[in-house]
Amino acid sequence: MKHSTKFFFWGAIVVIAAVALVLTLFQPPSGIYAPPADNITKDKWLEVVARSRSATAGQLFAIPNRNVLIEEPWLFEENISHFYKQDLERYLKEYGTTLDELKSRLGSRFIDKGDVVEVIVGKTIHRYPHDYDINIPLIFYGPGYIVRGKFEKFVTHQHIVPTLAAATGGPMPIGARGEPLREIFTKEARTRYPKAIVLISIDMGGDQYFWAHPDATPNIDFIRGNGADFLNAQVSHLDVETGPGHAAIGTGSYPANSDIYGNYVWREAEHEASAIYSKENDSSDPSDLKVSTFADVFDRALKNKPVVVSYCFAARAAIGMAGHGAQTEGGDKDLVLWLANKTFNPTTNQEYYAELTPEIVSLSAVRNFIKEYPSGHWMGHAMMQSDGEFNKYNILSSPAQVRFDGNLVLSLLDSQQIGKDNVTDLVFITFKATDYAGHEFGWESIEAKEAFRETDEQIGRIKNWLGKNSPDEFILIITADHGAAPLPEFTNGTRVDIYKFADEINKRFDPSGGRILLFAAGNSYLFDEEKMKKLNVTFEGIKEHFLQYTKDGKKIFDSVYLLPEIEAEQKRLLKRR
Repeated sequence: MKHSTKFFFWGAIVVIAAVALVLTLFQPPSGIYAPPADNITKDKWLEVVARSRSATAGQLFAIPNRNVLIEEPWLFEENISHFYKQDLERYLKEYGTTLDELKSRLGSRFIDKGDVVEVIVGKTIHRYPHDYDINIPLIFYGPGYIVRGKFEKFVTHQHIVPTLAAATGGPMPIGARGEPLREIFTKEARTRYPKAIVLISIDMGGDQYFWAHPDATPNIDFIRGNGADFLNAQVSHLDVETGPGHAAIGTGSYPANSDIYGNYVWREAEHEASAIYSKENDSSDPSDLKVSTFADVFDRALKNKPVVVSYCFAARAAIGMAGHGAQTEGGDKDLVLWLANKTFNPTTNQEYYAELTPEIVSLSAVRNFIKEYPSGHWMGHAMMQSDGEFNKYNILSSPAQVRFDGNLVLSLLDSQQIGKDNVTDLVFITFKATDYAGHEFGWESIEAKEAFRETDEQIGRIKNWLGKNSPDEFILIITADHGAAPLPEFTNGTRVDIYKFADEINKRFDPSGGRILLFAAGNSYLFDEEKMKKLNVTFEGIKEHFLQYTKDGKKIFDSVYLLPEIEAEQKRLLKRR
């Protein structure tokens, strides 16, 4: 909520100090975890699991081998994807194969069209602590506030919130234990606060996107070259997905504290799994997030004077960054919005967040797509499915969608008068078309490159808006929630249908046709312990089955961790802190 009262530096310190001790808001369910000290390697996987295992997650965590993807049957659905031949040769060389070998392996699914190759491919995912999933950018930019330089220091999402607190003089959410990156601040930044902080997350925009498409990001390259660029940034939690990633960005917490351990979580009361924050429409409820965001505590500390805006076309990103709005005692209705599942128009939950204007609600990603692509296709991909329904993924993965998002964000910056007084405003933006394009076509594809290129263009527009409207008085942050695995067609990797795997587990340990595996959330597997006892099934036996499990002659799992060793590691980490 915008307030006209000017709020100066020393006054901010007094007010924040007075209220910081009572800003508990949402209490984490256990001890608070700090980020790891250095890079995530296999010997640190148990640490990652320990920081990620909440009380509602599974009793077994299983991490697959590299280039093994475990997902629902949509993982096997195929598309025609396009690749520049020269780029594809570079990718394949990195993966230890050649274009001729790929052509021989794929046969008619490989269509050579000169400089461009069409390949019929399945989907890819992100989820695991492998480098292609966890290596991400983290860049801070702000003339007058942020120094220029390359930093080798190991950092994670959990360093962002403490740095925001340091930049604004704001309180830390109770669930955050990272250290602020004070080395990025100029001397001037210690005497005055920025008028606006804008954080942009590129969904799936990990280092692999920048490696695949080095010529697609001139605006980000400028920001990187003129800001504080952390070369050693990684995701340090599981699952490596949108929900946990944006919750980490917003709260500075780990899933063990936030309870956001996947895009879907187990609901014991309903005895089933469902999407975090309920349904991704106007009934979305932020109460799944068990800790406060920085926006929650900062806004409340300043008596709701800051403007807080958060947008992504997926609710699980917008809510995770912004927080609880009016759901917290003393909080107000921040502007948090996403796109409705069926109509693709902006929506929100008016119980906790600000009501959207008729102008915003009337915006349509579908109409925008048709306007930009009158044929109803982009790169041959249709907006309509054979059943007459909209093809959500083709629409939302397109460059047209990125432009829609950028135009919406710029209109919000204008209408909310971001950076127009001496109270720091907070804006969180996720560009998610890169994620949809990466899943559908592979992040190596031309489709993904075009979404990435347009994302860079919109980031440039936002930077220019800030430079014009709040010159030398803003901080812009660019990061990603995660990366993603290469297409298995290129790495000779393996796709595993989680439903078939679950059926095999249940048949192996309950021949009567019962169900002992209740829910698989990426790395976390939840079992029915009462049924296991009746069947005399042990977790050690299940662990051994995981480790011996094969598909097409390949072992699927690298490491499996059971609850006793996870809990012991949690105690060790909390004691070490």
